[in-house]
Amino acid sequence: MPKWKTILKTLYTLILNILYVTLVAQVILLLFLFKTYLLQKGYDQNIVNSLPSLLVAVASQVFSFIYKIILKQITIFENHKTVSDYEGSLISKASLITFIINFYSIFIFAYFSDFLASSYICQIKTTDTNKK
Repeated sequence: MPKWKTILKTLYTLILNILYVTLVAQVILLLFLFKTYLLQKGYDQNIVNSLPSLLVAVASQVFSFIYKIILKQITIFENHKTVSDYEGSLISKASLITFIINFYSIFIFAYFSDFLASSYICQIKTTDTNKK
């Protein structure tokens, strides 16, 4: 196979991986914005704190499952010369994408905490029980 075809296939799979990570990031961000919506609408605090976190956990598992299916097809498409090249590509992609999917929400809290602290995302609804 000509070198340019190999480079083109690798570039194609790289673009697919970037698009997938972007999709995952957008869905997780939307779930955080969903928490803001719930806070603004005045829903019960237990629901506001639990539901978005549960949805992020479920979304992470769903995206991991879908990516495992896609991953094998993408790696086969690259048409590696040896089994060790195939397995190395499979493992590196799986590790990187799984890491991103599982730790993206932690990354958001760590690096955007100033923004999150000023928004509704990190606020909780409290009631003053000491009022007379």
